[in-house]
Amino acid sequence: ATQEFVAKDVLEKTYADLTEAVKAREGYKHYGEFLDRGRYLNSFMRLDMFQYLVFIPSDAALEQLGNDRFTQLIYPEVATKEHLEFFHRHLAFRSSGAGAAMVYRTMGNKIVKYEANHTSVGIGNIEASLEHDASLGPAIRLLFINQIIQ
Repeated sequence: ATQEFVAKDVLEKTYADLTEAVKAREGYKHYGEFLDRGRYLNSFMRLDMFQYLVFIPSDAALEQLGNDRFTQLIYPEVATKEHLEFFHRHLAFRSSGAGAAMVYRTMGNKIVKYEANHTSVGIGNIEASLEHDASLGPAIRLLFINQIIQ
């Protein structure tokens, strides 16, 4: 049996919508640039099987990295494995199938405690306050936070 993934045009549109939604939110434009330059759309190839949480760190949190690290991360000449790992620390997923556990896990392997309509989210051993959240279809939820996940 061959395994099928989400159609490329659907994946590209979803990723473009995600990037635009992040860029449109005041105070979170830098992460939108990071998403745009890195093109991490392959991380969402299973929109049909998983639900995703994308943690969006604020511009202020990213600027605390210092000028050199910030520039290398947000405006790289070439996206590297380090960029992908940074993205994966800010992406969580869970199965969306019937009877699936309601537990999210980051691609950086941290358990996420998230309940809709709450003002905070637990990521590993940290608690982040939610500044804003938005739904991008049934499979993706954007969670705007004011910190970077390490």
